[in-house]
Amino acid sequence: LTGRYGANGAAIANGAAQTMAAVGIWFYVWRTYRLDLKLADCGRILISGLIMVAGVLAIVRTIPGTPGLIIAVAAGAALWAIGLRLTAALKHEDIARVQSVAKQLPPSLQPMWKNLIAWLAPSVAQ
Repeated sequence: LTGRYGANGAAIANGAAQTMAAVGIWFYVWRTYRLDLKLADCGRILISGLIMVAGVLAIVRTIPGTPGLIIAVAAGAALWAIGLRLTAALKHEDIARVQSVAKQLPPSLQPMWKNLIAWLAPSVAQ
């Protein structure tokens, strides 16, 4: 891939190798330790990622260059958040971890962060 497609081919090969490694590790852990990998939750996160990828690809193919890249990054973040909300990917046990980030933010941003979390997971946020 690298020889024919350059940097894009290298990125695809790297992503494919990391994905295969992660799946292999999950399979090993599942089989060896009989852990519950919560594949339904992982599926929700995967769907959120696919929503983001579809939107970002549409943007970078429509708007070339730096403007497209900047718009795609912002849209990707928004699409990721929308995907998490639509799929209800954040569970009750995730909320406390995600909300703890607010302590690291400046006090003026903490309410916005808490509102974002409440929006992402309205059924479980406090």
